[in-house]
Amino acid sequence: MFSRVMRTLSLRKQFDSERVPQLNNRGKLLNWCALPRHNSPRRHVALPSKLSASLRKRNGAPRIDWYFDIMYEVCELKSEIVTSVIESVAAFHSVGVQYSLIGGLATGLRSRPRSTRDVDFLLAVPAIRLPGLLDDLRERGFTFNERQTIEEYMNQYLTFLDFRGVRIDWMKPMLPLYQHVLDRASATSFLGTQVCTATAEGLILLKLIASRVQDIADINALLAANQGQLDLPWIEQEWKTLFDADDPRWHQYQQSIVEYYEAAVN
Repeated sequence: MFSRVMRTLSLRKQFDSERVPQLNNRGKLLNWCALPRHNSPRRHVALPSKLSASLRKRNGAPRIDWYFDIMYEVCELKSEIVTSVIESVAAFHSVGVQYSLIGGLATGLRSRPRSTRDVDFLLAVPAIRLPGLLDDLRERGFTFNERQTIEEYMNQYLTFLDFRGVRIDWMKPMLPLYQHVLDRASATSFLGTQVCTATAEGLILLKLIASRVQDIADINALLAANQGQLDLPWIEQEWKTLFDADDPRWHQYQQSIVEYYEAAVN
């Protein structure tokens, strides 16, 4: 079921409130249908019975985070990943630290859902609050070496925790670029929980720096899902604070813009 729905939803060019996929009973894309505002998407979408039942419980025009929620309800994404996000966010709010969901989960919320095995946060924790945050997380079931975690986060800017076998990566915003990504993050619904999530522009910037195979695929998905809506000058401005325009990663990114962003807009 998971791979079937992932394949179905990935056919979308963009999840928004105006167009939804019309599918047959086997999940094959037939056409793109305009969705009148305030109408239920079940009038336009034919999906497997279990997913249809979940759709009927909801009203209003679909959004990317709305489809994301349904996919995980039906496909039963590894529950530990979902719980780790919800518990992490609760701890962050409890202690009062600035955070943003990044990585694969955030990319799914800002473009199209995709599978992932870990959870990534960009996190700004003052040294004085870090022990209290770790105490809170330990009570919630997270495991870690406290001394090592503090040392890695404060000095190496990267560390990780474990939650029932799920790796939770933390990145400290050690440069202005990362802090700017964190500052621009906004709340997004994640299975009914409001989670501060990096913007599409912030995710593109972070993934452009890494530029691994999956990062490039994610950049393309983010460009395609947010056609005509991205602040591309901001991405360029932030990029040039660390790198120059001759960087091969930047050239590849420009090609992706033409193929996945500008072509559809024009």
